[in-house]
Amino acid sequence: MPSCGRPQEAVSILAVDDDPMALELVDAILSGEGFRVLKASGGEEGLAAARREAPALIILDLLMPQVDGFAVVERLRADPVTATIPIVILTSKNLTADEKARLNGEIACLARKGEFSRTAFAELVRGLLEPQINADKRR
Repeated sequence: MPSCGRPQEAVSILAVDDDPMALELVDAILSGEGFRVLKASGGEEGLAAARREAPALIILDLLMPQVDGFAVVERLRADPVTATIPIVILTSKNLTADEKARLNGEIACLARKGEFSRTAFAELVRGLLEPQINADKRR
């Protein structure tokens, strides 16, 4: 039976990282799962894209020049347009107790680069976005 109405749109995810290889890896994993991956190569670019695109999820590195991931999290949470977007930190940085406390309550998940499998990462993202994916299917 043909479906009526507008075609199903892919759920968008914003990946923010200054490492082009990391962006390509996230894109390869998540676009293969049917997500639309938007890429930003730095903090300022990521903040602008988050405001403009209102993605369902942001995947963010902490170690970036100019505007680091900590500042991006603070600015996203301070902006009413982006305050409720879930954030997954994907970083190679070993966090201190103070840094973990700074992120506590502000992010959905902390993942370490090199310590996750493609399958586990895709499952994590799907799990975080399950409510939105199901809502989109009901439309």
